[in-house]
Amino acid sequence: MTAQIQPEAMQLLTPAEARQVETGTSSRPSASAAASPEPAAAGECLQAGTFTDAQAEALRGKLAPLPASSWLLETSTDPGRWILYMGRFADADALAKKRTELRERKVPFERLRNPTLEPGLSLGGFGSQAEAEAALVRMASQGVRTARVLQEKPEASGQRLRFPAA
Repeated sequence: MTAQIQPEAMQLLTPAEARQVETGTSSRPSASAAASPEPAAAGECLQAGTFTDAQAEALRGKLAPLPASSWLLETSTDPGRWILYMGRFADADALAKKRTELRERKVPFERLRNPTLEPGLSLGGFGSQAEAEAALVRMASQGVRTARVLQEKPEASGQRLRFPAA
């Protein structure tokens, strides 16, 4: 969210509108729907974030028409993410060759979430460096020699928007 260009352009969607956007049945809420938001379904707690202070300020303005008890901005910390990283590969052919090798060894891998690390592969994500280091030791028994532990995403602090369950 730190790359959000126009946080003031954010639109609040009801749960039904969000589902429509997710399923592709609606690309944008109607003006009347945006003007009269419906509450979340009973027992449904919605949250979004982590927002910077500037983004949280813009959200407060957008949320002002809603009852004050229907939403909260809370301080939150998103944990960092550590991965077992293989890469950068010289080209697409080298990446394809490594994928084939990992499949033959029955080593699971996934696409990277961080495009700046491409072309490369992740052999798993972990909540701490220690967990990732332990996994790297286990992977060595499967013949993995060139993977390394890398912090894919640093810990982030900010504000989380929450609509508590009714």
